[in-house]
Amino acid sequence: MSITATQLQNFARSPSAFREHLLIDSDAGPVPLGSVLDDWQRADFSAMDNAWLRAAGHKIEQTGPSRAYLERPRGQSKTLDLAVAVLWALAFSPRQLSGVAAAADKTQAKLLRNSIDKMVRLNQWLGDVIDVQHSVVRNSRTGSALETLSSDVAASFGRTPDFIAVDEITHWVGSGLWESLISLAAKRSHCVVICIANA
Repeated sequence: MSITATQLQNFARSPSAFREHLLIDSDAGPVPLGSVLDDWQRADFSAMDNAWLRAAGHKIEQTGPSRAYLERPRGQSKTLDLAVAVLWALAFSPRQLSGVAAAADKTQAKLLRNSIDKMVRLNQWLGDVIDVQHSVVRNSRTGSALETLSSDVAASFGRTPDFIAVDEITHWVGSGLWESLISLAAKRSHCVVICIANA
């Protein structure tokens, strides 16, 4: 699917427009995410759109949350939805963003990275700017980057993230990494924190 310059400008202003057109993998093959979103998914995404726009540098009134805890049962698009939100920020923020994705272990941390990689492959126009590496996803034009961490508290210190994506927090052993990450979030007034967990 080719994307026009006008569509790209619209995606940059609207995470919702991006989601409507973004191709994802399904049992029936690639489909636009917007065609398969449930109402509760739309509500979860919509609740955080202004926070993502603020983090990206848009002049958005401080309405709505900058933090979210989403609890869903198995198979209810936890990692995929987290990846979609992060991918919009990496692809469309006009300012350079620094993001952290954290999980209990390396296998879980890799799931978010793999989800982003699959969407970039399905949406080749994203591959023009998004470079998915082993433990980093980077925008080659803006320098925005998402680094993945797994239960290494020491590695999280010293960062100043614009967003933090926390995957399957209910499976983490101990609270050290979480305490470190949430303290990092306080360094930036616009920092977005999204935690997603198994119900």
